[in-house]
Amino acid sequence: MAAVNPRNEVSGASTLVNRRDRQVVVAETFGLPRAESSDDYWQHARPLLDQVVLSGQALVVTDIAKDEHFRHRFTPERTDAACDSTAFLCVPIKLGEETMGVLSLDSPVPRPDRSAWQKASLGPC
Repeated sequence: MAAVNPRNEVSGASTLVNRRDRQVVVAETFGLPRAESSDDYWQHARPLLDQVVLSGQALVVTDIAKDEHFRHRFTPERTDAACDSTAFLCVPIKLGEETMGVLSLDSPVPRPDRSAWQKASLGPC
């Protein structure tokens, strides 16, 4: 099982659509936890990436721990008190009306009760 990025940084992928067969392929991943490979990310994110390619519309998951596609990335060992959840954003890369690819990322969401001073001194979640 992969863990949520322990350094609490943004991670994600860029994907491209093969114009000949309309298959979505991962071009590059970044910031993934050491225990998670590009193949792991692709396996679980693919339904959402495909959805964005087909619809041409952005998709937001506000808490991946509650989403069936990403539950594998949420572990109870994550004890970061500064963050409540991790959000996932997936947006189409379009040329006119045609979706050419997808950019996706996930990022820790700070708890709303943190003061501006705490956010500045502690850095990202």
